Amino acid sequence: MNKRLDVKAIAQEVAKLILDNQHDDRLKWSSNDKVTILIGKIIPADSAPSQTVSGRRKRFRKVVDELLTTSGWKIVRANVYTRIDQPE
Repeated sequence: MNKRLDVKAIAQEVAKLILDNQHDDRLKWSSNDKVTILIGKIIPADSAPSQTVSGRRKRFRKVVDELLTTSGWKIVRANVYTRIDQPE
């Protein structure tokens, strides 16, 4: 059995990068207001059995969703977010 991955810490780190508008190889910015999280670079498909990977990704997304949606971002689709409060 694989050791439980602390996805909360990773999700907090990725959310902070997004909120700070930082560039990282795990993020793909379409504009300053739209970002895609490259989940495969964070939790690779071959890092564990598929059910484990699926669970880790689900837990990761849940934390990121909560952090971003309470900070002025909305979910476009899985792993894609856009800023609600557009800067002027």
